Amino acid sequence: MPSGRPEAAAQSGSSSSDQKLEEGLSQFLGKVLDQLSISAWMPAAMLVGNVSILVQLHSQKNINIASALTSLTDRPLGLIIILLFSVVLATIVTQAFQYEFIRILEGYWGSGRTRSAIAGWRVRHHVKKKHSLDAARQMQFVAAYKKARDRMIQTVTRLEDIGDLQLILTSQLTDTEKVRTIKRAPAAVLWSKHCPAENLRRIEALELRIKLYPKQSRILPTRLGNTIRSSEDGIRGLGGGSLQGFIMRNQSSISTNLMVQHDQFRNRLDMYGSLVLAFLFLAVFGSMQLASNPTRFLSHSLGAILLYVILAAVSYEAAVTSAKGYGLVLLEIDSQLKRGKDIAVKEELEEM
Repeated sequence: MPSGRPEAAAQSGSSSSDQKLEEGLSQFLGKVLDQLSISAWMPAAMLVGNVSILVQLHSQKNINIASALTSLTDRPLGLIIILLFSVVLATIVTQAFQYEFIRILEGYWGSGRTRSAIAGWRVRHHVKKKHSLDAARQMQFVAAYKKARDRMIQTVTRLEDIGDLQLILTSQLTDTEKVRTIKRAPAAVLWSKHCPAENLRRIEALELRIKLYPKQSRILPTRLGNTIRSSEDGIRGLGGGSLQGFIMRNQSSISTNLMVQHDQFRNRLDMYGSLVLAFLFLAVFGSMQLASNPTRFLSHSLGAILLYVILAAVSYEAAVTSAKGYGLVLLEIDSQLKRGKDIAVKEELEEM
């Protein structure tokens, strides 16, 4: 028994020293990788991938690129190099067109005759949609007020207030005028307290959907564009400029937490927008590749193409959701900048 203890102690000491060595090596590698930016990684990966292909072409004594790629993929290291090369190449191509594609998803379709006609049709659709949502909200508002009227009358003590409540709904006013009159009535503050919760929920849901639209004169052809532009309309410090310029001009005055959230939501928006492009490409590419065999196309390919189209639609919905969060962050940034300016003006006045 005593003879086993030195061995155990030695093994324990050896394992602890190995663990320290591994931790030191991982920390060293982490520090090295931290010094290498993505702008250096991507050209380096392109360089390694092209060099590997050129070396293989030289060794096989011909310029058959397909054969060179096949030879490289037969070896584990070559497969890793080809995969890395392919991912980097796809990233470069996607990143090059990402901004323009996001702009297309937002509804900036240029001035061509066909594109302008389609854009005009989509804008008219969204204008009608906004009007229908507003009309539905007004109808829900009046219906909720009718349900709460009797309870409101029981709580009102002044006769003139009761007269106002009775006349609002029996008058020949339009729904819009009735809503305005209800809001101006002396007892208007009481009506929501006596209204059924389900009616208030419908009104709030409709108001949230209406808020996702900008002013009627600034409506765009797509939901994504309207969602982002509705937030732009609420930014007081934008001054008619672009969102990118607004952030760059005020970056030094924005808190770190808000900038982190801004970057996160913007990156998600760009990522989901790129996924829409990727899935649409896969749907088209898949149909072209598999259309040569009609039997196989009908039995298997339609399902795969439909799946890519669904994934593109889901990615678009995710982009719209990210745009909502992005807009909230932009509005908070604007509020923070406004508070900072108010504090600065107040301090200047106090010094005077």
